[in-house]
Amino acid sequence: MTNPLLREIRLVDVESGTAVGRVPLGGYEAVTHCRTLLCTRLNGVPVVVTGDHTGEISVWDVTSYEDGVDFSSRPAHSFTGHFRAVKDLAVTTVGDREVLVSGGDDGAVRLWDTQRFRDAVRPAPFAGAITRLIVARLATSDSAASRDLVIAGDTAGNWMVGDVGSGRPAHAVPLRRQGEVTGVAAAELPVAGTPRLLGIVCSTDQLIRLVDLETGEPVGAPFGGIVESMGTSCQWTAVTAGSLAGRRVVVGAATGHYRRHEYNTLYVYAAEDWSDTAARKLLSEPLFGPFSRHGGPVPCVVLGTVEGRDVLVTGSLDGHVRVWDGRTFEWATEPLGTGSPAVFDLWLGELLDRDVTLAACADGTIRRWDARTFEILGEPVAAHDGGARGVSVALGENGPVVVTTGLDGFVRTWDPVTWNAYGPAHPLLYPGTALDCAGSTVMVASGVTLVRLDLDAPPAS
Repeated sequence: MTNPLLREIRLVDVESGTAVGRVPLGGYEAVTHCRTLLCTRLNGVPVVVTGDHTGEISVWDVTSYEDGVDFSSRPAHSFTGHFRAVKDLAVTTVGDREVLVSGGDDGAVRLWDTQRFRDAVRPAPFAGAITRLIVARLATSDSAASRDLVIAGDTAGNWMVGDVGSGRPAHAVPLRRQGEVTGVAAAELPVAGTPRLLGIVCSTDQLIRLVDLETGEPVGAPFGGIVESMGTSCQWTAVTAGSLAGRRVVVGAATGHYRRHEYNTLYVYAAEDWSDTAARKLLSEPLFGPFSRHGGPVPCVVLGTVEGRDVLVTGSLDGHVRVWDGRTFEWATEPLGTGSPAVFDLWLGELLDRDVTLAACADGTIRRWDARTFEILGEPVAAHDGGARGVSVALGENGPVVVTTGLDGFVRTWDPVTWNAYGPAHPLLYPGTALDCAGSTVMVASGVTLVRLDLDAPPAS
């Protein structure tokens, strides 16, 4: 049913004609935004499906409601992909799967696999477009109570620590509006003699901030080390943190100008106690040391261990990937060319019993190297019609799955054995600009919102 002036939804037993429920008044706002409604069964569960004026589709499980569907609560599932209002909804079968079909004012008909992506939850929107995100697992003494957190920042200078499970903010972070957030990271760093999981956020206001992800409290004072005087100006472009040559470090990438010369460099900070601002030490020569060799800004930096050696990998808008020895800060190999105008994201880790580096490139491809030998692994993977902006690895039911997002507005999954598509592409309401994975959960930046996608979970052991 479609009604642009819909104010109330009543559920009626078709056989008896008696009402079984109604939408409570608390859900009136969602009801007025509703453009189409479908009552059906998905995977054997009775559901109500709505499509709204923004192009979002929401699915409510009606088995949990006695007096009707409360549209003021969060839906069980949501899907985003239409760029204009949803006009029609239906359910059909493709192979052995039930598929939700939608048509929109954008002229598109889309198929939604309700089993492959069981959840696509949109947490509260940000003030600006989301630029960076990362997912971190907050462990507790009770492993069953451990939870996944997402740290994300936007173009308005705001950042949020959210709970991946509920999609709600985990801590109240005040609005900042101080430059664009250009990098986020999470790592276990020493604080007053105790390892704490910290979120690290950098922005164009020339500062790096630390926050305790368990309490939401800031750790020490913001720091930067970037001086703006005598013709020198600089801003942060990326940040990461972790272990490097036996030290717990924070690494920031920066770009700027010294008099009339442009430079791109890295700052490596170390501390025995990160809450002690005065104890933070700069390990690298920032302006004209070995890290000033990039031909463009550095939007992505990752730390990792390859054959017992700590390495630091950077991707640049000059289209090259560089690998640095974590002890000497010297190149571990010559720059790895991509043939693309720019590198936007990197992933470093073990994939199918092999240390691998993956790069998301501006020409829409994913490039692959053996992280030990720096050998190119096959031809570039044509992942997106627009630039590829994010790459990560999730855990599917049959093993690891490579996940990518790009400016074509899709999240795509890849089988790392064949590099064929693992499952259907998931459209977003806006182009995806960043992503990260934790297990089978995928978090994606789409405009001013975060989107959560759940792959098929691996079988229980």
